[in-house]
Amino acid sequence: RQLDRPQADAVRQLELPGVLFLKESKRYYPMRELAAQILGFAGLDNRGLEGLEQVYNDVIAGEPAERKVLRDARRGTVLLPDISFGEAKPGRSLHLTIDSWIQHLLERELAAAVKRTRARSASAVLLDPNTGAVLAMASWPTFDPNHFNRSSRESWRNRAVMDAFEPGSTFKMVTAAAALEDNLVDPTDVFDCENGSVVVQGVRIHDHKSFGDLTFREIIAK
Repeated sequence: RQLDRPQADAVRQLELPGVLFLKESKRYYPMRELAAQILGFAGLDNRGLEGLEQVYNDVIAGEPAERKVLRDARRGTVLLPDISFGEAKPGRSLHLTIDSWIQHLLERELAAAVKRTRARSASAVLLDPNTGAVLAMASWPTFDPNHFNRSSRESWRNRAVMDAFEPGSTFKMVTAAAALEDNLVDPTDVFDCENGSVVVQGVRIHDHKSFGDLTFREIIAK
């Protein structure tokens, strides 16, 4: 199934008796590793197995044509002109907000960071701050979807959306912005930081440093 052209030509030149050839379509990813975890890949029958290929398989696959035929006792097929057959319906197109050049740069820098820090895995997301559109999303290690069976399942993971990560204080700005936007707090409001620790559902969580009373503005600064 789905031999590459050079392989098929080599077998054809052998002129083996009983060996016939049948053309079929094959999914090909011209940019190879670029956005591999986002796009995913399709299997032998061109059915999506990972990524957007899997999620939107029924949207982009279309519908095959159906034809009714008569068969004789020897299971021979007879086509009659007055027997109707359905038309194949092409699949719909799927357009992403991903910018291929920005995606390339992000993947390049992510790979360099992994090499520099000797990390086992990494992920990065680049958003348009005006619209929230995802311009690039990269994960490492990566793989070539044209030869997905040569890579590990770990490399197929879109870590940016599948792996859990505790952002800690880096997410504090998001919480603070939401509170300010909804007028739930004023920058001068004072909060008791309980000397650097608090009990949540029976578990004591410690801050990096002990603080007592701080204004909302000081909490963001410290």
